[in-house]
Amino acid sequence: VYANFAVAVPLALLLPSGEDAPETTIVTTTDESGVATQRVIPAASAVQRIGLFEMLNAEDNTDQDWWGTGYALLLHDDLRQRPEILVKGTHTLNSYYKVFEVPLFSRINLATQRKIADRANTDFFVRAEFKISDESHEIFGGLYRTRDGKKVQTLETVADNGFTAIDNLKEQIEGYLPPPVVVDQAVTNLPVSALITDNEKALEYYTKGTMAFAKNKGNLPPAVAHFRQSVAKAPSCAPCLYELADKLYGQGKADTALTLLTKATKLAQVLPEREQIGYKATLLNTSGQYENYVRLMESARTRYPYEFWPYSALEGYYERTFSVDSAIVLMNTAAQLSDRETALRRLYVLYIRAKEYDKAEEIIKDLDVEYSSPEE
Repeated sequence: VYANFAVAVPLALLLPSGEDAPETTIVTTTDESGVATQRVIPAASAVQRIGLFEMLNAEDNTDQDWWGTGYALLLHDDLRQRPEILVKGTHTLNSYYKVFEVPLFSRINLATQRKIADRANTDFFVRAEFKISDESHEIFGGLYRTRDGKKVQTLETVADNGFTAIDNLKEQIEGYLPPPVVVDQAVTNLPVSALITDNEKALEYYTKGTMAFAKNKGNLPPAVAHFRQSVAKAPSCAPCLYELADKLYGQGKADTALTLLTKATKLAQVLPEREQIGYKATLLNTSGQYENYVRLMESARTRYPYEFWPYSALEGYYERTFSVDSAIVLMNTAAQLSDRETALRRLYVLYIRAKEYDKAEEIIKDLDVEYSSPEE
């Protein structure tokens, strides 16, 4: 009962009501150490969801193809510095390529991108091409409205390096979006070179490691080799260390992974708040500090209620500690506020476990209407 109440009350506060829905709301959150504070967070009416596809190489030089994904990774972290902007990056969008029978990291047309962006429940998506010479990085494309595929903002920049080019694109995208609704310590405006790495070779290996893992998650050695190279080129790159630790943990090298993860978490203290949460959570979970881990995830769910990952992290805990009914309430909240399709799929499983077969059947009907898949 208490768990259900804890989920339901914030949901009631966060859902918009009427035409003049507020852009912000005040919530009380408790961090991993148990300290309670009040925070102003974006309301549902202020959230902007943007899909970022890999940018397309306008030249024949295939050696530069990796930049397309590298630009997207940089822009992903650059835009996420504003808490009301939710970014669906390559990791999320790639999961829909198979639905539309599109090979990963391939050149796809605007219409297919719009379909994928629509399936990922975005408001806008970025499509762009690039040219690289010894003197400059040129990116040109647009910000498109997902609903009708109309270009709403032209994106174009020429800069002497890729990092400055992405910062320019971020400014152009934010120039179209409404101004920030929250201005506090959770909002930063760091240059993108401070978010992943400012070393181009480290970025190249980091990007290629990300691509290798996306193509074959069961084959870790290629990704590990790339992430090792990225760390060698930039030892203070927190995301590089984190990804290497994650893949080594997957290979059963828990001690080495924990050492790298501890270092990455310390280095990540200079990153925006939302980015730090993932480092802390993984470290707490890996080192067995489960009580603090749960506190952190509850805090993340309160501060960033439109992100799906806190709900996913807490689902099993709610079911084990309280009941399957509590997990159902939690995932219903996720379906209302965050990744609806994934939350509905989790709800189906939970309803089956609860032996509520009529409700499970309703979930199937909802999925068929909202996210139809002929294959399924």
